[in-house]
This record gives sequence, C-alpha cells and structure tokens, in this order.
Amino acid sequence: MILGSTALRYRKTCDKYIKNAAINKKSIEKITRKEWTRFLQDIYDAGSPTEEDPNKRITAKELGRIKYIVKGILNRAEDEDLITYTADDVISHVRTDVNGFRHTTSTTEEEVYYPDEYKLLKSYCLSNPDPYTRCILLSMNTGERIGECTALFAEDINLEERYILVRRTETQADATGKQMETVREGAKTKAGIRRVAIPDSALEWVREIKEIAEKTGGGYLFKQEPGRFKKRYVGNRVRASQVRRHLRTICAELNIPYRPPHKFRKTYASILNAADVDDAMIIDQIGHTNINFTKNVYIKDRNRMKERSRMLGEIDELRLDPLEEENPNCKVICFFGESPESHLGVTRHLQKKTKPEKAFK
Repeated sequence: MILGSTALRYRKTCDKYIKNAAINKKSIEKITRKEWTRFLQDIYDAGSPTEEDPNKRITAKELGRIKYIVKGILNRAEDEDLITYTADDVISHVRTDVNGFRHTTSTTEEEVYYPDEYKLLKSYCLSNPDPYTRCILLSMNTGERIGECTALFAEDINLEERYILVRRTETQADATGKQMETVREGAKTKAGIRRVAIPDSALEWVREIKEIAEKTGGGYLFKQEPGRFKKRYVGNRVRASQVRRHLRTICAELNIPYRPPHKFRKTYASILNAADVDDAMIIDQIGHTNINFTKNVYIKDRNRMKERSRMLGEIDELRLDPLEEENPNCKVICFFGESPESHLGVTRHLQKKTKPEKAFK
C-alpha cells in the first residue's frame, strides 16, 4: 500500500500525460505492445532531445513515474488475460539517452543559508516572536523538517532528557490520496522517527515555547494565537505552507535570497560538519541512515567566494606575490618563509650552464 501523498503525485502525473492521450480512448484489449511503446517514446521525444531549452525537458524521475503507472496498468491487464504481452516487453523497447533529460542542478547559494544570512534570520525571529518565527527557529536549530515541526505536540519535548521526539509529519494528502494538509503518524522515512538533541544554549527558549503551547490548551506545539488571527482560527495548527509564506516575507524584508525551509536541514548539517561533529551524530540528528548521502547531497561549503579566496591566500604554496633576490646571472624567486640559500643549488647550476647575457630574469 502506498502513502496518500504518493498516490496524489501519481494521480497528477496520470492526469497530465495519460488522461487526455489518444491511447486512453481505446479499450485495453485493442492496444498493441507497439502502441504502448510509441506512447512512452513520444513523451520522451517531445520533452527531451528535440527540446532546445534544457529547462523544458522531461526529467528521468518524471518519465520513470509514467512508466510505473503504465506498468501497473499492464500488469493488471495481464492478470486478467486482456493482453498477451508484458509490461517489461513495452518498457524495454523505449529508447532514452541520459543526456536528453532535464538535469536539476543548484549552486551552493541556492542550497544553504550563508552565516551572515543565518544570523540575520535568527535575530529577526527572536525579535518578532509568533508561531511562524518560533517554528522557523526550531527547524534552524534542530534540523527538523518543517512538516515535522508543525506536527509536534508539546508533550514531544522532553526537557529533562533534553530531546525532541519526532514521530509525526505533515503530508499533502490524506490516506485516500485526497489533496489536503494533514498530519500522519510516522515520519517521511524509517530513520525519520528519532530523538533530536536540544542544544544547551537553546534549552530555555524551547522551555518557553512548550509553556506557551501548554497555556493555550496543549496539543500542537505551534498554534494560531489570539490577537493575531480571526477568532475562528485561534487554536488551529500552524501549517507548513503558512510557514513557507511567512519565511518568504521575512527574507524579502531582510533583503536576503529566499530558500525553502528544507534548506535549513542542509544548512544545519553543514554547520555540524564544519564543527567536526561525529558523523553518526549528524545522521541521527537529521534522520538519515547513510552519512555518504548526507555528505554528497546535504553538506555544503557555506563560505562566500571572498572568504574562500582569503583562506586560499593564506596557503604559502599557492602564493604568487614573491620576493625577489638579485643574483649576478639570474633572479631567484623567494616566497614568504623561504631564504635565498634554499635556492643555491639552482643558482649554481644556472651560473655554470648559462651565459650571463642569456640568463633569465
């Protein structure tokens, strides 16, 4: 059985590519293997090699989703003896090229928040406390997904042991696949159900937000509060989409590029890695099972180019601003930290083998 959010994703794909296609107007018994192959091939050809703009090409993931739907249809038809060929017969005849797909690439600037931006954002959220900014701060300081934060209950915070129990998440569809923002038990992945350690420096702040939730009747940690919202909305759970809109507004006000809340996780992982935190602790905190995936996808260098240039400039072996020492036949280049004596062997060789008028300068 698949999750409701997954079912919704497949339904949207089906509506986009299959619902109005000519092949959908024929009964399954009358559709040949070649017609199914042509159908899939046309989808690839229309959105990939013939499209000059790479951004308009279909992704390998999207085509894979279409194949999965077609495979499900054909497996069902085969079970009911409606067709004589198999799904694998169809899919194996589709010809694709990895270079024909749209590849999504992002720069470091798009993947994480820089240190100065993170500091600005934290300062703003601390100075303007509300359910949204508290939710943003919790995600920034614990690496939790924003959907995990909005699904937290006050009772999930254990101040004595200093951890937050993550065991629910917000999803975009209910169990039937109907589109709606709802909370389900469990996490996005098996490793997502975890205990997230609270930094000592944030313990009192976490205590405050738990007390606020308990004073307003307990339940969800982040709820709409009186005085800010219409009466009928007070007490309702803060939703992830509302936090995203609020974050976009804050970034615009602070004049920093907006990145979705999920980038807090990548920023958090990068901070822990830069602080030499143990690999096992990093994946435990963010809910991964493989540190290699975390390092390849999540961890980035958060230094701006000017800071990288400064750091590289401090490496003696990369210096190109030498000191020169005069020599009768040649100029000996001395980098910082070296002495002319270290080049005596080179100098004597040049004096012996090279005429003065042809010595290099």
